Amino acid sequence: TGWEVTHVHIPHYTDVDENRGFGFVWFKDVASSNQFLRAKPTFNVHGSVVHVKPPQPIRQKLVVWVDNPASKSDTSAIKATIEECSARVHFSTSGADAIEALLERPNSKAYLVIVDNLAGGNRGGIKLAEKVTQLQLKCSICILQTTTTPTEEFKRIGCRLYPDTDHLMSHLVHRLMNAHRHHHPIAVAAAAAATPPPAAPAAPPLAGPAAPPRLHPEQVRDRVEDFLSRKGSEDFELLRDVATEMGMGDDAILAAAKSDKRALPERTLALDKTQGYVRLKPIHTHLREWIDFLFGERYYKNLNLQLMEEGGGWISLSSLLQHQKIAATLQMKKVSPQEAQEVLTRVCTDNVFVQLHHNKTAVRKRTLKQTMIAQIEYYFSSANLPRDKWLNEQLCLSADGYMSLSTILSFPRIATLCDADTTAASLARLLKDTPSVGIAKVDLHPTDPRIRPGLPDGDKGGAPAASPEKVKVGKEVPLPVIEFVKAPSSPTTTLGDFTVMTYNLLAPMYCSTAKMPYIAPNHQPWAYRWPRIVAQITQIKPDLLCLQELQVTKDSSLKTNYCKEVVSTLESLGYSGFRTVRDVPDSWPNHKPILAVGLFWKNDTFQPEKTAGYHFNQALLPYCKTKPRAAEHFAISNTQVGCYAVLKHNSSGTRLVMSTVHLCANYRARDIQMSQIHVFLSELGKKYPHDPHILVGDFNASPADGVYEYVTKGSIAKTHSHVQPSSPNVTMPFSTFSHPLTLQSAMPSVFGEEPAQTNKQGPPSNYGGTLDFVFHSPMFVPLAALKTPDPARLACQNGGIPNAEFPSDHVPLAVRFGIPEPKKKFLGIF
Repeated sequence: TGWEVTHVHIPHYTDVDENRGFGFVWFKDVASSNQFLRAKPTFNVHGSVVHVKPPQPIRQKLVVWVDNPASKSDTSAIKATIEECSARVHFSTSGADAIEALLERPNSKAYLVIVDNLAGGNRGGIKLAEKVTQLQLKCSICILQTTTTPTEEFKRIGCRLYPDTDHLMSHLVHRLMNAHRHHHPIAVAAAAAATPPPAAPAAPPLAGPAAPPRLHPEQVRDRVEDFLSRKGSEDFELLRDVATEMGMGDDAILAAAKSDKRALPERTLALDKTQGYVRLKPIHTHLREWIDFLFGERYYKNLNLQLMEEGGGWISLSSLLQHQKIAATLQMKKVSPQEAQEVLTRVCTDNVFVQLHHNKTAVRKRTLKQTMIAQIEYYFSSANLPRDKWLNEQLCLSADGYMSLSTILSFPRIATLCDADTTAASLARLLKDTPSVGIAKVDLHPTDPRIRPGLPDGDKGGAPAASPEKVKVGKEVPLPVIEFVKAPSSPTTTLGDFTVMTYNLLAPMYCSTAKMPYIAPNHQPWAYRWPRIVAQITQIKPDLLCLQELQVTKDSSLKTNYCKEVVSTLESLGYSGFRTVRDVPDSWPNHKPILAVGLFWKNDTFQPEKTAGYHFNQALLPYCKTKPRAAEHFAISNTQVGCYAVLKHNSSGTRLVMSTVHLCANYRARDIQMSQIHVFLSELGKKYPHDPHILVGDFNASPADGVYEYVTKGSIAKTHSHVQPSSPNVTMPFSTFSHPLTLQSAMPSVFGEEPAQTNKQGPPSNYGGTLDFVFHSPMFVPLAALKTPDPARLACQNGGIPNAEFPSDHVPLAVRFGIPEPKKKFLGIF
């Protein structure tokens, strides 16, 4: 490889494997005689042979410096500073020469410095920056600006602007020195020392640039802000990816962001709830935080703000934009006054601390009563309630969906607004006796101090949601038309046939105004939806029925244990089956809902030989024993389940394995879905390698995702993005992903493609896509399949389902399979 090991020092061995150690290795480049130190590599030791990867040589960075020929810049000082950072500088006076220098090193990181002291009419700097961007050269563009610099145009291209040479050189030195931190080897001069003494573990004397000092958290934040601002995106980015691109550890970025002790509106970096993603705060977030900060409890101590008040306590938005703190934020974000006025108007529209004037030109601080009502309305609004998991769980604990006002008073935001003497009764009186403010988003109980979500946003009338006991199921709306479409080609004779159906029922705990604000109140109750689901099942007449989102409770006698009604109804229709319930801790309340999946078969068509439930968390935990973070990520936090049954077809005697799954629904955690389906199919393939299989369910993945590719192709490349960890500091439990089963999707065999949509959500998400599938072994031949509704039909009422026609947010899939006769073998005489 061109490298010579000059010295090895192994002071430690790991506890797990005595053949694996870590220590220090010195290499020498045979060609240049330069030495490199690889600090603490992990390597295998076999006798006296050490297998370790050689170091990556430090790539010399390139700085292309473009300046006006008439400039009097101190090029010698600039050159000396850059070369001290083991980088090379190329001075140029023309754009063509600069691009040619960059093209000589297309794969190496470079920095293009444009000194913008050109004449006012000369747009050479703009043209050069645009050309470099068009060529997609791997370089950062730095602009040394003057009074005539077209700032907005350079910013639009993605350039970084610096007010003077000192700031620019400081930035370059940090970036160039960071190259040495990113690559583990540290360059040293070998001319002074050829080989270190074999007995001394000390490193050879360093003669090159010293390792850069550890950056202060404030410096880390500045560099991350610089990096993200140049990317021009305000979306959350994976923290690990940002750290890799910047050449620093993700723990350093995380620590820097968490250690920011400034006031919340002054902080520029934002982490998501998992602390695995980072972004620059957008301007509307900054302004919202400033409004909360200024008009909160500090308002009565802010003299400057109160001096802005005009008649009636109103403060004009134009005056508010001139406030010292807000003006500094706008200047930092380089936001125009017109844009700032529009954003500030939107921020103040639904703010709990300020009231926006009807002409949208001024605001004033709300009274305590107004603030409390606005805060409570926000909790139950469509902007917060669908994503507030804890609040939804609390609402589900009550049969009528009401929550005690005592619980509301314990919320941190409410607790900071009022003192400890405030009672639930006084809060109920406030909500009841303030009709001028309005409480359209909450429904106050007529007798008890309790509230629940009211009508969806934008609904101006109608009665509140009725309880399940009072809903009368009528025939005012026809059920969906059941239409089976025959496959283009199918065998003329078969040993028998059977129909498979899969259906996500939408658990009652999810079917509420809180979770799905677009659903009409009278279409939410289980008493309205379940008879329509039964009607679909009786029309389709499946021989094998797989159901997802069955709702159970630990106390089976409770009314919220709707699975008991499902099982009893199916038994009356001639089905037998079983269910698999998700794992819950022992402290789980008896009345709290739990999800399950179920598998049922028609008694006159199939006979069971074996049934088994499957818990993905229990199956994945053994693969994460030595990886606590992986165990939490893949197993402990995700309790989804599946189940399977070995069945015998009565008329033909054919044995098959029927299975159903309901995978993780987190679209940001495709690695969890992949691990779940991988461990499930791998186990089925080992136990039943020679039996035909049918796999159905809600996979929470589209045909373009890795799960679909893995199931149908039998494997997936380990470089696929969906088998990469979605959380920082987590390693995958499997190195390769493949399974021994041969499976194909049934719907394309009949329709030529997958259904356009099997799930349709209304506002605010408006999601629509295909998440449910029917996979089968080639032995079974699809004879016909249930035609799914058009997307326009699913969205015709309130934008999504369930509605008056469709009783769930999923539509059922059903396929009629044929069992072909075995091919006859003829013996010939030769």
